[in-house]
Amino acid sequence: MVSDSGKNTALAFLGLAVLALILPGRELFHPDLLFFKAVRDPNPWLVSFPWREFIRQSFAQQEFPLWNPYNGMGGPFIANYQSAVFSPLRWPFYFLPFKSVVVPFIVLELAFAGMGAWLFARRLKLSGQAAFLCGAGFMLSGYLVQYLNNQHLVIDLLIPFGLLFCERLSDKASRGNWLLLVLVLVLVLLGGQPGAAIFSCGFISAYLVFKAATGRTYAAIPGLALALSIALLISLLQVLPFLEAIPQSWTYHPPGYAFQHLELKTMASIFSPVFLGPVSSYTVPVQQVMPWLGEVICLLSLVAIFRMRKIQRESWFFLVMGISGLAVVYGLPGFSLAARLPGLSRLSWFKYLQPIITLCFVMLAGMGLETLRAGRPGKRLLTWPLIFLAAVMPLFWHRLLDRPSFFENMAELKLDRFTRLAQDNPLTRFAADPKVWIPEQALLVPLYDLGINDALIPRGFVRLVSRLNQYRSDEELMNDFFSFHSLRLRETAFSQKISRILNASLFLTKSEAKAISPGFWLPGDDGMKSSSSHTALFGDPVFAQPLNDSLPRLFFPQKIVFSRNEAESFEKIFKIDDPGIEAVVLGFDSQAQGLNFSRPEFSKLSVGLGKVSFSYNSDAAGFAVLSEQYFPGWRAFLDGEEARIYPADLVLRGILLPAGSHQLKMFYQPWGFRLGLYASLSSLVLLLVFIWGCFFSAARPKPERSLKAAWPPSNRRCQ
Repeated sequence: MVSDSGKNTALAFLGLAVLALILPGRELFHPDLLFFKAVRDPNPWLVSFPWREFIRQSFAQQEFPLWNPYNGMGGPFIANYQSAVFSPLRWPFYFLPFKSVVVPFIVLELAFAGMGAWLFARRLKLSGQAAFLCGAGFMLSGYLVQYLNNQHLVIDLLIPFGLLFCERLSDKASRGNWLLLVLVLVLVLLGGQPGAAIFSCGFISAYLVFKAATGRTYAAIPGLALALSIALLISLLQVLPFLEAIPQSWTYHPPGYAFQHLELKTMASIFSPVFLGPVSSYTVPVQQVMPWLGEVICLLSLVAIFRMRKIQRESWFFLVMGISGLAVVYGLPGFSLAARLPGLSRLSWFKYLQPIITLCFVMLAGMGLETLRAGRPGKRLLTWPLIFLAAVMPLFWHRLLDRPSFFENMAELKLDRFTRLAQDNPLTRFAADPKVWIPEQALLVPLYDLGINDALIPRGFVRLVSRLNQYRSDEELMNDFFSFHSLRLRETAFSQKISRILNASLFLTKSEAKAISPGFWLPGDDGMKSSSSHTALFGDPVFAQPLNDSLPRLFFPQKIVFSRNEAESFEKIFKIDDPGIEAVVLGFDSQAQGLNFSRPEFSKLSVGLGKVSFSYNSDAAGFAVLSEQYFPGWRAFLDGEEARIYPADLVLRGILLPAGSHQLKMFYQPWGFRLGLYASLSSLVLLLVFIWGCFFSAARPKPERSLKAAWPPSNRRCQ
């Protein structure tokens, strides 16, 4: 193995960090512009930033953000996985000022991604120049550069480190190498993107199995299985809530989503985006175009392929995995069958395979450069020019594909008037036209918005919205969701009686025609200055249309309509004449049908992040319905004793109230989080005890063997 001094490692990291600093250009001094850039994906603006602020607020209140009460009728938050609440690599955003974190975080993300590739290349005995090409090629690849502000990049940058520790473990099955592999796998699983985590863990595992098989070091395979098991146990506080919520939720990744693939006509983008021109000239969405690998990387990869016999056996692994990944991404016959594997048909194969494909060809390019260095002196002269081009060309392509940052139109986010709106309308919700508002921005105010954009949305709520919006098919629902990046209620939905249970008091619109109807304007800047969508955030005046006769957050129906299953509940709620008087309740005793319940007097209604409470007084039994999402995991306590929560009107929470003066409290305590928290903490403690034992045994001096004990030799040894 080529030895690396600390000086060479430091110089390599410095060089990669300089490239990472050059990449953003002027945006290096404007954190808002850098973070809200939307080269590939608008998620930083749509969800990532509001989610991070919500997590920050939750931790400031010393609570886990288990439940988001502000979007839709409420929904699980940690369970959506993508929020990545427990990812240590995201913690700076949760505890430090946003603007002070953005630039160092993004620069270090890219630099560490490149450093991982550099260290792995050196471990494969590549020269310093070839390793630097690998580092620069990976960190400046189209995928990492164009998703530099997205949440899954903290997973992608760990892939070369996973390969590095697999390589070390296969060479020497030591406890230290095994622990480093466990650390990488834990960070991957907690990174916040289940698809990226699955593909990354699978790729890392495949490499170790390949090394064990070719090097006949089969003892590393049980070590890999144990490392995956320990990493999964430590990550259960994130994984179990996700698995618990999936059966009760709708997702915009339907079965068969994995069968999507990129069009072959866009394949030229792998070499260089110049073949497709600027983003504005693309005939397909930019997300459906493979990011560049770069001309130099592709050229040197071909050199390595043509000289496979003269380079390391690892080149075969990268060639097979890289070509197979491209075949899956572009949907070539036979390879797309991988998307039919059980449990994997909802994943974005065409997206989350891209960093793996990139790393494969980057490593091949490093091996190709190494063969040029070993050739004639004339070819050696090409080494540094090729490295220079590999580092400089991506900077140019990044500018070519650049799109304006969303924050260029949001330098002063106009949320003050919405704060006043929330104060004037406490504990009521609103709906909005998609042209004026983004649902997740409600988390920044905060206020209650019936719109929602999340990876997992309660299934009952989606079903109700679909009926109220009069969608004719699931395809129409999906198209509407992707058009507006959210699930929303149309204004016409509130003409139906059952919409009263949604507790919506206002509908926000931009239309000037609404000015003649009852309502009021939310003042903004003079004139209608923004023609694009989400204009309320840019300071445009917005008209608030009252939605009359909506029910309060807590109401008390007098009659109960019994329902035996969810389908029956769904049909019956649309036949009720007055939802304030009658409620359809699933699982309630059928003998209680037709009974008249009282309407208690209540006080001190409080709605928190994962809790609801109120006090009441009643001379007779009553039935309370909270306009809050019914979802498994909610528990009710009446004066400290647990009481049953019933699904009321398909999506709401109902509870039977005995006569007298009582206090009711509800808490969101899903079993997945409770069990996952205990399992993760226990596994982490056991691992720390194991590490302490390893260091203690290593530091303990070994007893010396005395000469008297070693002499005379035994008879057998004398013979």
